[in-house]
Amino acid sequence: MENDLNKFIEKESNYYKPQFKNQNVFKEKDFQLWFKNVKIYIDKENKKRGVVASGCYDKDDSILTISFCNNCNCYSICSFTSSFSYIKCSNCQFDFCIGCSRPHISLYDTESLCLKGYFKLLYLRTKYRRAGKLITSNLGNIICIIFIILITPAYLGFVSNIIGLEVHPYKNREFKSKLEDYLITVIIFSSMRALFMIPYILFFLPFTIILLIPCIFSRKYYFTIAALYTSAIDPRDIRDFHDDL
Repeated sequence: MENDLNKFIEKESNYYKPQFKNQNVFKEKDFQLWFKNVKIYIDKENKKRGVVASGCYDKDDSILTISFCNNCNCYSICSFTSSFSYIKCSNCQFDFCIGCSRPHISLYDTESLCLKGYFKLLYLRTKYRRAGKLITSNLGNIICIIFIILITPAYLGFVSNIIGLEVHPYKNREFKSKLEDYLITVIIFSSMRALFMIPYILFFLPFTIILLIPCIFSRKYYFTIAALYTSAIDPRDIRDFHDDL
């Protein structure tokens, strides 16, 4: 099965080109076969990549997905690493937003997002347990994750304010400042937003404790929750050293 799948990817390539514009390819048997096999392939690759082996990470630790590229007019295997919503087409190497198909307008536009694209990539990072690190220390990172889960309403207020400032700029604008350029201002306003959510922490505390309890019994569950919370603010492709599941 594995050899057949690899031969399929090599033979049929990493893309599928519709016969004409706006074709409903999902009704085509050849597309269904391509999509099914590629989906199996990328799922296998995403589970394998990023795992520490012999002290080193996989050379290519990007996450794979399938999307339609307007540049080459193909459904293709696309990849992403640390963008909020941008992916790269493996067929034409074109970068675009997975949510709205927006191409790069400027260098700093790579850090921008649309909500649809943001949630799509957040889902994939959570599914394959790819997380950012809030603190360098492993123990400190675990403590930090548990803490932000317990204060979920305030954390969501903080995160939503930051991503709200990172939405795609208007298409006729050539410049978008990096987040670091106004980091102090962002932290102040985001922290104020988080403070307004503090009254809701006690109300949601029983639910957040219930959310944490399964972490005691399942490492996979913990790494999944950790990926969800950390990737919301730090979109990275890190697979935890201890995540060998």
